[in-house]
Amino acid sequence: MTFSHWKGQRAYVRERVTPKNPKAAKQTGVRVMWAYASKLWASIKVAKGASWLTLANADSISGFNAFVRAALKDWQNFLFPRQSSTDARTSTGLTVTTQTATGGVGCATLQITPSGATAIAGIAIFRGATGFTPSWANCVGIVAASTASPITFVDSPLAAGSYYYRTVVFNNDGQMGTIHAESTAVTVT
Repeated sequence: MTFSHWKGQRAYVRERVTPKNPKAAKQTGVRVMWAYASKLWASIKVAKGASWLTLANADSISGFNAFVRAALKDWQNFLFPRQSSTDARTSTGLTVTTQTATGGVGCATLQITPSGATAIAGIAIFRGATGFTPSWANCVGIVAASTASPITFVDSPLAAGSYYYRTVVFNNDGQMGTIHAESTAVTVT
């Protein structure tokens, strides 16, 4: 057992664990959202952080923890994070205008262009077998985007084979757009 204090305020105890680094699809999906939410918090904490602090104070946690907790809880329901805790997911969903996947040596490169809008928050990239349905468990990347400029995403390392990708744009209020049709990349070793 490990005993400690979180931020010097809240005492806790947990089982001592040996760290592991599983590469299971669900674990990868959670890590992708955790990384995205952590970066997003850095950009919104001044402008929209007050709404998260209200929730945080009720549980004696930080605004960051309240934001990431909400983002991960939403993610389990395949919802994207809202930049303000008071935002309703009511904006018009966006689309991906173009998406191409190109295979390479141990990697696949995607070129993605979202439709023109000012409320773009990011683009989620999903990988699966042919004909798959995107979900939080097969998300391999989330890229922050704020304009309709093309973005590049490199998925690596990959073994030789065929990989299938779908993408979706989401807005600042977490509204998901239309999921783009599948693209295929063939990688080599």
